[in-house]
Amino acid sequence: MANVEVLSHWYQLVDGLAYSSHDFYAALGEAIRKRGIPDAEVSEAEHVESSIVSGKRLYLRVKRKGLTFDICAAPFGRGFFVSWWLVKLLGAGFFPAVCLIIGGSIAVVILTKMAGLVGGLLLAVLIVPIGLMGLGHVVREGFLDIEDDVLSIPIIGFLYNKIFKPFTYYRADTTLMFQSAVHAAVIEVLDGITTAKGMRALSDLERKPVLREFYSQ
Repeated sequence: MANVEVLSHWYQLVDGLAYSSHDFYAALGEAIRKRGIPDAEVSEAEHVESSIVSGKRLYLRVKRKGLTFDICAAPFGRGFFVSWWLVKLLGAGFFPAVCLIIGGSIAVVILTKMAGLVGGLLLAVLIVPIGLMGLGHVVREGFLDIEDDVLSIPIIGFLYNKIFKPFTYYRADTTLMFQSAVHAAVIEVLDGITTAKGMRALSDLERKPVLREFYSQ
């Protein structure tokens, strides 16, 4: 599993419920799509249960602008377990960092040969920031799907986050709306199943997710 930063989490074990994971995901996918969440992409993802040699478990994944919901639904003991994780995926950062260092070094060498040591360094001071700004804009607009990797690069990731992804009320609100919409879809499907089987509905406390510090995202 990729390195992640957990923003919020929710889980519930419904005792005595027997249900198919496949049917749950199918109903949930439809419940999410009908909400028309902007820029949301629904797919399936597999995560290992404990290590790379253990079995894998299937999740329903919902992605939107750097945020990812991984939703699990499966039998557990005599009941049925449903959980979700709202996370920010973090790339390893090694490959883009190496490319950036090598590319920057080549650029400085070329400029130095063309304009001499002092001239080359002066040009590099001007050109490199402009190039990074251009790259940041391209990544931010989604033309290159490497934002997670860029954010994981030391210093570069920090600067990118401050320049291109500063905290705004709008970003915080849309994060909350994304979470609320997907969570409501999960609850809707689960309520439909328990109602059809004549089982107890979840209490208000059981419906609440556990929030983490996501306002800095």
